[in-house]
Amino acid sequence: MVQRSSARYVQNDYHCTSSVTNMLRELKWSTLEQHRNQASLTMLHKIHKKQVNVYHSHFTTTQNNKFLIPHSKTKRHMNLFFPRAVQLWNELPTEIKDTPTYAITFKTTYPITHINFIHFVKHQ
Repeated sequence: MVQRSSARYVQNDYHCTSSVTNMLRELKWSTLEQHRNQASLTMLHKIHKKQVNVYHSHFTTTQNNKFLIPHSKTKRHMNLFFPRAVQLWNELPTEIKDTPTYAITFKTTYPITHINFIHFVKHQ
């Protein structure tokens, strides 16, 4: 809602017949979901590379630098940070997961457009 209002403001187009979706495409803005996913993956990368002091010994990595997804009986739990971020992390290509230790490099190596691909594959 905020992003859509901002698009109208930036485009200076408040007509009720104007398409905000088209405005967002013209502005080439990423969705807020994509930004949240990128922030989650960046934080998980920092945790994994021990750049942030977060207790995470209960996360086990498998082959290809994947994490085991925590088991849960509820959807509510799966929407919390770690289960959601781990699921996104496991869908990343190995070369992105193995970037150097600096999260800034991870953010620039990992474009938001890759999130579009993950989202597209996930919802087919």
